[in-house]
Amino acid sequence: MSSCSQMEYSSGWLLFFSITQWHYLMAASVMVLLPVVLIFFFFQKYFIEGSNITSGTKG
Repeated sequence: MSSCSQMEYSSGWLLFFSITQWHYLMAASVMVLLPVVLIFFFFQKYFIEGSNITSGTKG
């Protein structure tokens, strides 16, 4: 690997981290994750029942 390509690689990462607006990225992550978490909590009973049926345990 030549020093020129290493410099391009490192400057690319520097550019990414310097222009990334982390508060928007974190807000978008929460907005995407929140419905998944809510669906899991509302349907948790059904997920657990389904896992017990497929595990082969009697009860």
